[in-house]
Amino acid sequence: MTTLKRWWRSLESVIGLAEVTRAWEKLLGPEYEPMAGFLRPSGALAQSVPCPAEHDCGCAHYVVEHSPDHAVAVCQCEPQRCDTFPVAKSDRVIFEVNQSLLGTALASALGIEPEFEKLRDSYMTFRLGTYSPLAGYEFPVFLCIQFDPYELQMAMATLIATLDSPIIVLVPTRDLVNPTVMDMVNRRGCCLLALENFINIEGGMLIAHPPLETLLSKFKDLHVPAFDDQSSMTFFSTPPGSSWENVSVRFVDGHKVAVRVKSERGIFNYTQMGMASAKNGEPTVQWKLLQDFAEERGVITWRSPKADPNLKRRKSSLASNLYDFFRIKGDPFIYDENAKGWRARFTIEPE
Repeated sequence: MTTLKRWWRSLESVIGLAEVTRAWEKLLGPEYEPMAGFLRPSGALAQSVPCPAEHDCGCAHYVVEHSPDHAVAVCQCEPQRCDTFPVAKSDRVIFEVNQSLLGTALASALGIEPEFEKLRDSYMTFRLGTYSPLAGYEFPVFLCIQFDPYELQMAMATLIATLDSPIIVLVPTRDLVNPTVMDMVNRRGCCLLALENFINIEGGMLIAHPPLETLLSKFKDLHVPAFDDQSSMTFFSTPPGSSWENVSVRFVDGHKVAVRVKSERGIFNYTQMGMASAKNGEPTVQWKLLQDFAEERGVITWRSPKADPNLKRRKSSLASNLYDFFRIKGDPFIYDENAKGWRARFTIEPE
């Protein structure tokens, strides 16, 4: 594994994220080879090249073209400290950071679904994807590359002002992060992470160590409630990306159900599922309807003894309860034209 320090610092020092190969090699040192795959030719030729001397004279050597196939680089120091030297066209090719490739690789290293997008209202700010620790809880993840503290401050202010939910912002280093930025981040309950502290590369792939889930533990505690009170409404730890077809509900007794969604499972009572009467704490009619669906193996038709004139309204209320508990989008029930009744999209069984 190669620890990346120079790479992340170069992103905050190379204006436009574009330089010739020799400049990238001098900037990155031993990190150049593993990170070269994230650079691509920009299609432009540089008008100056770095000093080739072992002891850099400090100036960029200006390129003078004598013909399409012959050019020389001239030292700009006064007086000149280096000899003029021929420069090949290949040495003048500008290589730029492949922003979409880097963003997609970062999203993969973080374990989030890549959604790379360059924001139009904020210079050098990119949407990488969404951090979703549980279904129904989604937090946008951004990469913000700036070149001085004020630019970073303005970019952060734009992001925070235009988004309602708490966000996660990645910056190459903490060098440009001033107290004003941290105040904005903390007041809105956002999270700011420096990539130099946990993103490295191995086998051509970026890796996160420690993983994002560990780094965001405090952020998750702040924004994702965790209830274990048996006497109050709670919610299920639904894995992100789940559908109603992934849900299985089986009654354990008249007051409890065993629930499974993918790898997550648990036993919950009607109170925890939000179906306790506010008047007396007894099960609501929605809980009774859930039991009816279980006894009818997931389908209640108008011919069923469980049907009544208020079935459609009760079904809508039950759907709302189930959404609050599972946070899975879409209606958990569909109307079955063949059966002439409502069918649960999830598996439900009686005791």
